[in-house]
Amino acid sequence: MAAGNPNFGNLYSTSVDNYTDSLKDNYTANSKLLTELKKSGNVVTEDGGVEILQNLEIAENGAYNRYDGAQAWDLESKKFATAASFGRKKIAVTMVVTGSELMANEGKSRMIDLIASKIKNGAKTLQNGMAADVYSDGSDAMQIGGLQYLVSDTPNTGIVGGIDASDPDNEFWRNFQGNVTFGTDSVVEKFNEAIISTTRNNDAPKAVFVDNAFYTNYYKELQAQQRFVNTDGKGGFLELAINGLPIFCDQGIVADPMEGKIPANHAYFLNTDFIYLRPHVRRNPAKKERVNSINQDLYSEAWLWAGNMTTSGRAFQGVLIGQ
Repeated sequence: MAAGNPNFGNLYSTSVDNYTDSLKDNYTANSKLLTELKKSGNVVTEDGGVEILQNLEIAENGAYNRYDGAQAWDLESKKFATAASFGRKKIAVTMVVTGSELMANEGKSRMIDLIASKIKNGAKTLQNGMAADVYSDGSDAMQIGGLQYLVSDTPNTGIVGGIDASDPDNEFWRNFQGNVTFGTDSVVEKFNEAIISTTRNNDAPKAVFVDNAFYTNYYKELQAQQRFVNTDGKGGFLELAINGLPIFCDQGIVADPMEGKIPANHAYFLNTDFIYLRPHVRRNPAKKERVNSINQDLYSEAWLWAGNMTTSGRAFQGVLIGQ
């Protein structure tokens, strides 16, 4: 006779399956960066290939001709586009139920409570993991290449998306980077410098993402003037603003493991029109069928996610590093 309630597995599987569709909205809502990417329409699924390709415009096509009379136009075809390539990273969040838990949860209400707690914990695990990964530096070969990879502290070094940023011909593939000495430099002035350095015509940063140090130092400069703005306070995120751009504090609690994962003493100036989250259409996330262990008294369910972060314009992004 099977241990515990024989119907528990089916109930658990159905509950996990029903929750999967809403999970893709929940994991983006837990990160202000992912929320802003979604708002910009840049959480875009992709459906195959060995790598994720991101098309880039790197120059004009050269077909701007000034002429007089019957002067011939230049018809030479010039390279104006290329593509960056990003590896597809894979994530699994597992939820395990043991035979002991099954036997302890024989009653219907107890079974439902256990299912709810397992699903809630699994969802939170995916949300928090993604919120951390979007700031990663890509040094872990199995991790998403997050902001520390796409918007680098050393923008003229390294290979990003298959393009060598150190090559003089690839100057277009470098983000802005600046430094701030807290207590000496004006954070407002440094913020303005970063905004100007990442703006071209109508292409400008859409938001600023900062850690606690940048947030509090900027707050101190503005406090005497009472220039506070909350443009999206319903999201539950701390906000100020500069030149109409929202400034989001994405750290908060600093105690491990609850702390925000934005790197310390960093402020990112992002044009989210050029940054994407590219999940695979069949892993966004997807439920893996239940696995019953052969040599253990347990079975497991899993949510699977696959994809990466990409950018089509590093020059439109910036980072300030404080000290």
